[in-house]
Amino acid sequence: MSKDSSSSNQEEKSKAPKKAHIGKAILTVIAVLFSFLAAQFIGIVLFVSVLSAFGKNTDQIQAILTDNAWAQFGAILLIEILTVGLVYFYLKITKRNIISYLKLRKPALSIFGLTGLFYIGYFFAFVILAAVASNLAPALDTEQMQQIGFENTSGIDYIAVFIALAVLPPIAEEIVFRGVLFQKLKQYTALIPAAVVTSVLFGIAHLEFFSDASLNWIAALDTFIFSFFLVGLYVKTKSLWAPILLHALKNSVAFVFLFLF
Repeated sequence: MSKDSSSSNQEEKSKAPKKAHIGKAILTVIAVLFSFLAAQFIGIVLFVSVLSAFGKNTDQIQAILTDNAWAQFGAILLIEILTVGLVYFYLKITKRNIISYLKLRKPALSIFGLTGLFYIGYFFAFVILAAVASNLAPALDTEQMQQIGFENTSGIDYIAVFIALAVLPPIAEEIVFRGVLFQKLKQYTALIPAAVVTSVLFGIAHLEFFSDASLNWIAALDTFIFSFFLVGLYVKTKSLWAPILLHALKNSVAFVFLFLF
């Protein structure tokens, strides 16, 4: 066999795995994004169905989900349980150890200091990039608020609000986006493409498709930028607890400013 033919065979062999990896990466993206959105949709449908079974009509259900903080907490809890449940089911059928695969072993104390540094870095990055984006796209509404609900809260209701915003989403979303999506993409692509795709999808997931308001592009930009810091902290610490903590810190700060001031 000539050198030319052997070299061409090697090139064909090297191209085949790359194409296979790209295909697997695309399937991973579709599966994770579909599962994430499906869990939200199914959770709302189930919650509304339960209220309907107790004789509540459409107007009453709407009022409950608008005015009752604990009902909203119940809906969010159901959605996050479904989200984590899908991941659990996936890891079980693929015979993976949940703790080791998601890197949920006991973290080092150093993650607390790193979390603070990464939060400061994210904050300044978002301020700068949001200003740049508003100049490049004047139509971008930088003041648009996220539709997080909990409009009528007081007293003990704040416990439900805090858990629903600063505890449940950080756990579920980090398991899905950093624990599964980013980790799977990193198997098929390089670190940077995996981080970019994960961050783009994380931003898209926060456009608030199921809201009555217009798509929240500033929230998508915020979460897109934030995702890079979550990924960076995850890679740095090799522990999913670190991005969970950073995510919880960000949401806790938002909770304080939105509900306590």
